[in-house]
Amino acid sequence: MLQITKSADTREDFHAWLGMLGPPTIWLTNFEIIYARVLPACAIKSNIWLIITSLIALALIAGCGFLAIRELGTPGENKARRFMAQVGVMLASLFTLVTIAQIIAMLINDPCST
Repeated sequence: MLQITKSADTREDFHAWLGMLGPPTIWLTNFEIIYARVLPACAIKSNIWLIITSLIALALIAGCGFLAIRELGTPGENKARRFMAQVGVMLASLFTLVTIAQIIAMLINDPCST
């Protein structure tokens, strides 16, 4: 049977999905970008663009985590959405730590070292 949902439910579902799938997708995209930009960073002998890219990814991951936390605070009967929000908070925490670890590694290591 087809059930029509309210637009607020659709928005909350989107926030829950984004909170859950956003952090790993953003981290993977950031990882690919910084991997591809190592040779140009070595050519200019500066890894500032790698760090800036990672900081932008860190802010986006934190935004996805904020959306997931916001969905945790909304009272409702939708247990699946609440579960997705809990998973989103955990994934945002994990990928925030991983991105911070990558930034620390970029600050310590030279992009031209092999």
